Amino acid sequence: MHHSGAVGPYRINLIAKIGAERVEALENNNNPHRYTREELERIRARYRALLRELIKSRSEAA
Repeated sequence: MHHSGAVGPYRINLIAKIGAERVEALENNNNPHRYTREELERIRARYRALLRELIKSRSEAA
């Protein structure tokens, strides 16, 4: 209905955008990753810092 099933055209455009090798790698990597607590904390810290920078740059621009 709302192009939710348009997998074919999406895949074709994705290949044009990032290349066939990367699409194949994405499609074939089905192993789940179990994050450690330390990894999750690093991810959280990174994105909190990025959010702070974004908020700061927006307030400076206004």
